[in-house]
Amino acid sequence: MAQRFFSILITLSFCGLSHVVCGQFSQNYIPISSTGALPVDFLKTVKTMSQEEIVALPKGPDKSKKEDFIVSSNYYLNDLLLSGDVLLNDPISVYVNKVADELLKNDPAIRKELKFFVTKYSEVNAFAYDKGYIFINIGLLAQLENEAQLAYVLGHEITHAIKDHSMTEFLLESKIKKRTRGYDPVAAEERALAKFRFSKTQETEADIEGLNLIKKSKYSLKAVDGALDVLQYSYLPFELVPFKKAFFEDKGLVIPDNRFLTEVSKIKSEEDYDDSKSSHPNIRKRRLAIAGELNSIDDTGRKKYLVSEEEFKRIREAARFELCRIYLIEREYIEAVYAGYLLLQKYPDNLYLHKIVAHGMFNVLVNKPLPQKYSSVSATKIRKRNEIYSSTYGIPDYTTIEGASQSLYHLIQNFSVQELNTIILSYTYRAHKKFPEDKALSVLTDSLFSAMIKRSELQLKDFSKKVKGDLSEDASLEKRDDEVEESKYAQIKREQEATKSEVLKESFIHYAFVDFFKDDEFTARYNAAKERQKLNLKEILLSDKDKPDEFFLGAKKIIFIPPFYTQVDPDRDSRPTDYLASEKGREELTSIQEKAATRLNLPFDNIYINGASPDINKFNDHALLTEWLKERFKHGNNEDEIVTSSDYVSRLIKKYGTKYVGWSGVSVGDKTSYFFIVFDLETGKIPIYEKSVEKQGTYNKTAAFVSESLKHVGSKTP
Repeated sequence: MAQRFFSILITLSFCGLSHVVCGQFSQNYIPISSTGALPVDFLKTVKTMSQEEIVALPKGPDKSKKEDFIVSSNYYLNDLLLSGDVLLNDPISVYVNKVADELLKNDPAIRKELKFFVTKYSEVNAFAYDKGYIFINIGLLAQLENEAQLAYVLGHEITHAIKDHSMTEFLLESKIKKRTRGYDPVAAEERALAKFRFSKTQETEADIEGLNLIKKSKYSLKAVDGALDVLQYSYLPFELVPFKKAFFEDKGLVIPDNRFLTEVSKIKSEEDYDDSKSSHPNIRKRRLAIAGELNSIDDTGRKKYLVSEEEFKRIREAARFELCRIYLIEREYIEAVYAGYLLLQKYPDNLYLHKIVAHGMFNVLVNKPLPQKYSSVSATKIRKRNEIYSSTYGIPDYTTIEGASQSLYHLIQNFSVQELNTIILSYTYRAHKKFPEDKALSVLTDSLFSAMIKRSELQLKDFSKKVKGDLSEDASLEKRDDEVEESKYAQIKREQEATKSEVLKESFIHYAFVDFFKDDEFTARYNAAKERQKLNLKEILLSDKDKPDEFFLGAKKIIFIPPFYTQVDPDRDSRPTDYLASEKGREELTSIQEKAATRLNLPFDNIYINGASPDINKFNDHALLTEWLKERFKHGNNEDEIVTSSDYVSRLIKKYGTKYVGWSGVSVGDKTSYFFIVFDLETGKIPIYEKSVEKQGTYNKTAAFVSESLKHVGSKTP
C-alpha cells in the first residue's frame, strides 16, 4: 500500500468527527508518517547553515567559540532532522503548532522565528535548539492531561530558544574547561557541578518566562501545576489500570491465583529529591519558583483548551498508539505490552494493539534465559547464551516497579520459558484466528511454534486434548517410532520425555490447547514447524561442509542508506570532532559507494535526502529504514527477535525490488576504521559484515575497501 495512501488515510481520520476517529481506532491503527514539502533547512548542508549564522555574528572575544558552537549545533540538528525520528506536517505536529500559534498570538515576531516538531521518542520530555527549533516527544504528549499543560511546556522551551541558553551554557563550559584542564578528578567534579548549577538557573528562568507567556494568553494558570505532576511521575505508564490475568487466559488456560501478584507496590515518587547532580531543579523547587505567580493571578475566564478539547484528546490517543510501537523499537517490551493492554480496554477489536502485545511478548520470550532442566543443549552453551542475552536485554526486576503494572512484570518474570511460550502462543493464535488475513500475526504464530519446539523443547503430545477432570483416554497426537523394536537410546529418550510430561501435567499450561486441538490449522502449523526445524538442521550441517572459497550474495539490487563518517582530531581540546570534515567525508563516501556499484554492474537506489532530492516519500522511506536498522542493531546477536517495522518494511522491498540494504562507514582518528554491512530486511540477518583498520586512511584506500566489500553483494562474474 502506497505511503501517500497511508498519509491521506491518517489525515482524514483526524479531520472528521469524534465518532469517526474512534471508529478508526476501534479497528486498526496505521503509524503516522510525514506529508507535504520538506522545509528548506532540512535540505541545507551543515556548512551552508553554519556560514549563514557565522556571517551575522558580531565581533567579540568569544566569536571563535561561538563559531564552534554554531557548527556543532547545526551538525547535531541536521543529524536529528534527517534521522527519521522527526515528523512533518502530520496531524500531531499540526496540532502542536496550533497551540504554539495560540500561545504566541500576541508575539507574532517571536512566533515567526520558531519551528515546532514532534519526535518519535518515548521519554516524557521536550527540547530546543537556539536556532528556534523546538521538539516535543511523543512520550510527553501521551502523558499530558490538557492543552494548557502543553502550552506551558512550549513556553518553557520557547524561553530556552529565544534566550540562547544552549550557546550560553557552551561558552561557560568552555571557560570552566580552560580553568580546569587535565584529568584531575577534582577538576572534573568541579566542571560537572558548575555546569549543573548553571543549567538549573536556566531551567528556573525557562519556568518563570514560560509562565509569563501563559499569562499573556487565555490559557488557565491553574493547569500549569499539573504539568509538573506529569514530569514528576513521568516514569509511570500513561494510565494506572490493574492488570488482570484473565487477559492471557482461555478456556483451558487458567493461571493459578497463587501465581498472580494481587497487591502492588505503592507509588513512592518524591518531589524534593537530591538534585545536586542533575541539570534540572527538583520538582519541589520548580513548584516554589512559580507558586507566587500562580497564586496571585485570577484564573477566571481562562481555559484549559483554546484550540480544541476534542482535538487534544484525539491527538493524545494517537500519541499513545504511537508510543506502543516506539516502546517495541526501543526494546521496552513489557512497557509496550502494558500500554497495549491499557488501550485494548477501550478498543478490544483493534488489530494493531493485538499485534503490539503479541510482538512484545514474543521478544520477551526469545530473550528469557534458558533453564538447564529438560534441555538437550549443553550447560556451557546455555550459560554463554544467557550471558549474551542478559547483557543486552533484561526484564526489570518486578520489585523495582511501582503501581498497577507491577503485576504484569511479576507474572512475566516468574513464568518459566515453557509457560511463557505456551501463554504467548495461545494469545497470538487466538489473535490470528480473529484477524486471519494479517501476515504479521501469521508469522508470529509460526515463530512461536518454532520456539516451542526448539527453545522450550515442547511438543503437542505434551499437552492434553481433554479438559481438566476428564479421565477418558488422552491418545497421543503423534505415532511413535518404537512400535517394532526400541533401542537403548530410544528408551532413554522416551523415559526422559515421560518425566518431562509428568512434570507438565502438574502445570496449568497442560490444558492450554484443549480447544485448539479441534482446529486442523493449529496442528498443521505445528507439523510445518517441525518440518522447518528438520530442514534448518540439515542446512546447518551442510553449511559446515564444502564452504566455497568466496561468498557471493547474489543480490540483483541494493538500497544504500546515508553512510556514516566521522573525523576526530584528538589534539583539539575544545572540539575534537571536525564536523565540517565529517560532512564532506560522508558526501565523498556516498560518491565512492555509487561509483563502485556502477563499476560492478550492481543496480542501486540511494535513500539520501538533500537539496537535489527533496522527496517526502523518500524521506518517509528513509525514516522507516533507519527505524528498522536502529532496532535491529539493538537486538545484537539475538537473531530470534523480530524487528517491529518488519510488518511495514515489506512495502519497501516491493517498491525498490530488493530486500538488501547496504550501510558503509569510516571513522578517522588515530587510525582509520572502515565497515560495510548488508542487512536482509526479510529475515533480519546480516549476510555481509566487512571491517578493516588502517594506520592512515586515504581516498584510494576507502574506495578499494568499499569496492571489495560490494563485490560480494552480487553474483560472481565470469
